[in-house]
Amino acid sequence: MVKKVNFITFEGPDGSGKSTVSKKVFEKLVSYFKNEKEFILTREPGGTDIAEDIRKIILSKDIDKRTETLLFAASRNEHVKKKIIPAIKNGKIVLCDRFIHSSLVYQGYFRDIGINEVLQVNKFGIGDFLPDLIFYLDVPVETSIKRLKELRENLDRMDFVSDKEIAKINDGYKIVLDLPNVYKINANREIDQIVDEIFSIIVSKV
Repeated sequence: MVKKVNFITFEGPDGSGKSTVSKKVFEKLVSYFKNEKEFILTREPGGTDIAEDIRKIILSKDIDKRTETLLFAASRNEHVKKKIIPAIKNGKIVLCDRFIHSSLVYQGYFRDIGINEVLQVNKFGIGDFLPDLIFYLDVPVETSIKRLKELRENLDRMDFVSDKEIAKINDGYKIVLDLPNVYKINANREIDQIVDEIFSIIVSKV
């Protein structure tokens, strides 16, 4: 029996456009299915009042990398227990901008905490709860940097703008997202093309 798809995440390095893409995909799904299926769009870090408070701390303070890892895990636990699981139990399909795989890449690989170590910290809260589908928005390093520099005034401390940093993050995603339920999406093209491809895949799965 094929497992029902009810939790979908969007991953990618800074500058991949995943936040914009996830929003547009969500809007297109809502318009297409109307009352037939119900979707919600959420994000990490954040998604609930407590998780959003933790997000503010993570993004605004210069904190130790282990503290950062624990805060992300705490925020995720609140998010999963208070928002994502209740929504799924109510028959909704959840789309999420980033999830645990971002932590495995950014804290585990990029900040050298260790991928398995970050996984174990998160398992304490969310156990083996994972997405049914993951869309990885893949872009060349130079494209990520160009987009980030265009948005420089809106960057927070978690956005990385050097080619070395972006390249390491891309390498991390290649390791972490070597999974059967991952769709690698070419995000170096017009946004409507990206949205249409992801939309079509989701429609075929839900």
